[in-house]
Amino acid sequence: MICTQANTRKIEFVNVEEEQKLKRLKAIANYKALGPTFKEKANNIAEAIKSLDGRRIFEAFKENGYFKLEISGSTFEISPEMITFREEMAENFIPGVFSRGRVYVDVAVPKRLLAEGLVRDIVRRMQEMRRQLNLPVDAYLYAYVVSPSKAELESLRSKEDYICEEVRAKRLGLLRREQERPTADLWREWLIDGRNYMIGLQKIRSKERRTRRTAVKPPRSKSAS
Repeated sequence: MICTQANTRKIEFVNVEEEQKLKRLKAIANYKALGPTFKEKANNIAEAIKSLDGRRIFEAFKENGYFKLEISGSTFEISPEMITFREEMAENFIPGVFSRGRVYVDVAVPKRLLAEGLVRDIVRRMQEMRRQLNLPVDAYLYAYVVSPSKAELESLRSKEDYICEEVRAKRLGLLRREQERPTADLWREWLIDGRNYMIGLQKIRSKERRTRRTAVKPPRSKSAS
């Protein structure tokens, strides 16, 4: 029920320890503390601290009371007053708080889901074009899609059978932009997720006739009288 209402594929419940993995601890150098101790080297040390995992420094403070920083073969002892920490969400996660806990939404969309979404969008456009052509529900057609890039073309090719079944297409032509477009009863340009696609539909006006070959038997030879 939650998945349906939230339009999500999966929900995971995590404890407090696992929750920390969803966050990043950023270490920020305190120049006022670094300067008097390291003088002209303070800027280089601050830059090195910025590039490190803050949780690594934090754990070293808890365990040893200091953090050993190595730069170009030199070792510097960093004390807690030289660092401040800031907690940040991991990339692509958005947090939310409610009365009984916290929720984190991963807004990154996997390639598989992007491909599925594209296929559904293409099918919807083709079905709309069928209506524009006043095609009977059971009528078959030839369909064509001009894709803006190779990646989208491959996504559509992986679901070619599904598309044909949904729009009753006998054939689906997947084309690159530089390829010549075949003749169709209706071509339309569609904007899908900011990309331009050309879709063409061609009615099948008559059933394909199969040529039947009749085997001709050789004549029987007359027996000698």
